[in-house]
Amino acid sequence: MVTQEEADSMLSDALSTIDNYISEMISKMINARKKIIDASKKTLDTIDTLLTQMPYSYNYRLGHVYDPIVRVDFDGLSTRDIHKPRMQLQYQGAKMPLTYDTDKTIEVPSVPQFVFSPIDMPNHINELTTDILRRVIYFKFPLDAVIDESPDVQNAYNKFYISTYSESQIAEGEFTTPVQGKVIAIIDVIFSIDKFKYHSFDILGRKLHSDGAEFKLYLGIYKGSIVGTAEYPTGTSRSGVTLDSYLLIFTVINYADPVSALFFNNELKKGQYDEATEQYISYALWFQTHGNPVFIQL
Repeated sequence: MVTQEEADSMLSDALSTIDNYISEMISKMINARKKIIDASKKTLDTIDTLLTQMPYSYNYRLGHVYDPIVRVDFDGLSTRDIHKPRMQLQYQGAKMPLTYDTDKTIEVPSVPQFVFSPIDMPNHINELTTDILRRVIYFKFPLDAVIDESPDVQNAYNKFYISTYSESQIAEGEFTTPVQGKVIAIIDVIFSIDKFKYHSFDILGRKLHSDGAEFKLYLGIYKGSIVGTAEYPTGTSRSGVTLDSYLLIFTVINYADPVSALFFNNELKKGQYDEATEQYISYALWFQTHGNPVFIQL
């Protein structure tokens, strides 16, 4: 077994050996570079001696061998330059002005011009989102409902109408009344909701008639997150927890009979009558947990 003193001695010997190798390598590198410098100096001295002892004179000049190049002429032995052939083309046809350096103009051959307008990406994305929503949102009536307009889709039990009105905005806000105090179960967590904060929304709607009387249907899709307190199986809880979610608001105006809104095949039925706004309003949350969508009517 190696003692502490022996280990320290072995480590000291190893470090000393490494330092010696490093010193030797640095010394050899310095000697190599010195030899390269000495060799370069001897080469330059030899060239200088040869040029000084030449029995004839010479001069340098800028000549051409297709491209500019330095030429050396000796007494009685001159060098000839070789130039590239030059060609000049003359354009005959329509011309147009071309501006450069802000205020300078030259004439160039005329070419067709066009104005490129870049795509308005935010508006394009908004239109794409609205189109996708319109394909997954339907207003559902019983088959015997008296609706003057013909249904867009119909089966043996119901009539379905797609939206023809849409509005989209990027705006921040929050709702408390429809969600505050609601408790939902998310896997093994109990979530008590305080409020819903949104950052954008889309509203899709349809104007219809029943026996000539006009009524309106709207489904608002608010994108954001619910905020509340999460209670875990361990008995601990944490406030201010957020969960990405959609808040759906289904509004019916001037129509008292049964009707519901379908959102990705999830049904949100007409809510209670609100005398303050004279509308039927209902709410639902749509979110995902572990990749599975969850739809809850509030």
